[in-house]
Amino acid sequence: MAGKKPPRDDDAALWQAITDSVTPLKDRNSARRFAPESQVDPTAKPRLKAEMKAHAAFNAPPIKAPPIPRPPPPDLSIGAAPGLDKRTAGRLKRGKLPIEARFDLHGHTQQTGERALKSFIARSYERELRCVLVITGKGSGVLQAAAPRWLNQADIRSKIVSIQHAQPRDGGTGALYVLLKRKR
Repeated sequence: MAGKKPPRDDDAALWQAITDSVTPLKDRNSARRFAPESQVDPTAKPRLKAEMKAHAAFNAPPIKAPPIPRPPPPDLSIGAAPGLDKRTAGRLKRGKLPIEARFDLHGHTQQTGERALKSFIARSYERELRCVLVITGKGSGVLQAAAPRWLNQADIRSKIVSIQHAQPRDGGTGALYVLLKRKR
């Protein structure tokens, strides 16, 4: 080989000292080949098989455990903001976040309102909108009470960070700010 230096005398002496101190391993099968049948260890073969199985099991690829399903996120009550920083939660509560889309439940029945609201939230999430306004109407209307329940259902709850009553200029208690998660 070109570029390889010849060994120095002290390297050769060191190597000779190391090789002289090494004892060769005995061949496991040599004793069995040359020993009379009465002197062969009867447990050697089963022990060897057990060692081989243990070695194979140790070197086998790891078994992948099935993924642990994530628990559903906890229900959001109006005003709760779990996992949201104080600054953003405060801005949402004061109505300082820009409203990127609005949805009005007026004129809907419970069945059509639920489907329409879920569809609106899903579309807003896909469009990567952050803050949307859901107008439920004032008073003790059925839709006003049902909207927070619909927003907590598993199919859209995973897209929502926080729900907050709107400021009076945006509808007050008759509207909800809905802060959506960022799409990943």
